[in-house]
Amino acid sequence: MKAHRNVRSLSLIAVLLVLTSGLAVAQNVDYSTFEDSFESFASDVASSLPLNSSIGNNTPDAYIGQLLSAPPHFSIGVTTGASTIPYKTVEAAMKDLDLDTGQINQFSGIGVPLPAYTVDARVGGFILPFDVGLKIGGVPRTDFGMLPAELEYFLVGADVRYAVIEQGAVLPNVSVGVGYNYLSGQVFVPDVYSNDYTFEIPDGSGDTLSFSDPDLTFNWQSSVIDFKVQASKQFLVVTPFAGLGTSVGISSAGGGLESKLQYDDGGGTRDATKSDIKDIEDAFEAAGFDAPELDPDQGIAIGSDVNGWGLRAFGGVGFNILALKLDLGLGYDILGRNVMGSLSARFQL
Repeated sequence: MKAHRNVRSLSLIAVLLVLTSGLAVAQNVDYSTFEDSFESFASDVASSLPLNSSIGNNTPDAYIGQLLSAPPHFSIGVTTGASTIPYKTVEAAMKDLDLDTGQINQFSGIGVPLPAYTVDARVGGFILPFDVGLKIGGVPRTDFGMLPAELEYFLVGADVRYAVIEQGAVLPNVSVGVGYNYLSGQVFVPDVYSNDYTFEIPDGSGDTLSFSDPDLTFNWQSSVIDFKVQASKQFLVVTPFAGLGTSVGISSAGGGLESKLQYDDGGGTRDATKSDIKDIEDAFEAAGFDAPELDPDQGIAIGSDVNGWGLRAFGGVGFNILALKLDLGLGYDILGRNVMGSLSARFQL
């Protein structure tokens, strides 16, 4: 078994769908299966966060014009959208964790959606033909009410675009841009397992770790550097646009079980102490595994860091009603084969 694996991202919506799938009756579980269910899932959805983080602040106009002009050129609005992750990835992870997959069958065709929203602003440059965009969206730790989960979510980003060609009677606007997006989130899922969750420490000793009525947890964060080229052409009330983007994501992710950590080293099950943690970590490492994060009061977490590239094609159309702009955008993740859609409403001069 490899001790080191690539783990880049975990999906918010996949976790929420897990919640609605019903409780699993916990049992004695092989640790390798438990670890693989988190690591394989995270690795397989590696491209999801860079694609999702690109939602927001994508005006159809490849260049909006100068700020110091009459009228000054700027925009402000909101965007909502979603990107997908592969259905088979979510299905496999849920099966490994002994959760019912029936509730996600409806997504078997296009993939499981991961939503996002932002408040957007863009302002034209001065002297040189450039513009600058900002976006932000977030949810503080919130109880979902009907869904048995708490969620924390944050997305912020900025970019600069430079017009290499400015629109004329025939020529379109063409710009090149570079941006930075930061995305993070956590999901806390109570009472996923109706009984204790137990596995043997994989060193052959027969010692066990168990978790009483644990919460299932996922957390992730990604810093994404994005490069793109975009072309657009305004025709009275419509502005079609298209472009290509590539990004590198510097990400970390984790998941596990949150509860009191209970330990049985042959003398009966008891609450683990801080002095037990070193012995447990040594046992994992002796068996050839990276030791998970362990805490007597918080349980177990598995996670890692990794960098990765994404490549996407995007396009759509904007509808211009005086200063009100309504935009429909689509994207395709060429490497991860995921799709993205977004809808924006803006005030723009």
